[in-house]
Amino acid sequence: MEVHNTSSVCVMVREGLGISIVNPFTFIDFLQHDPDSLCIRPFIKPIPFNVNLIKPMHRPSSELTERFIQCLKITIKEFETQLLTAFDY
Repeated sequence: MEVHNTSSVCVMVREGLGISIVNPFTFIDFLQHDPDSLCIRPFIKPIPFNVNLIKPMHRPSSELTERFIQCLKITIKEFETQLLTAFDY
């Protein structure tokens, strides 16, 4: 079965309709709302999932942009902790 919405995939897996590979953001978000419904299993060889921030090269960032970047860095650290907890590391 092919689905374009990873949240829908998580619901289908929770209901016993199979297994899936989803991005870590979706999985962590799903666990926050329904913590005991899914389990995560790592691959022997990790699959990288990159998130990038882009901004103009020839224009200085605004203060708001810099604050957003700092907030994003904090959020990524928290996300890493949540993901490691989900893997029971």
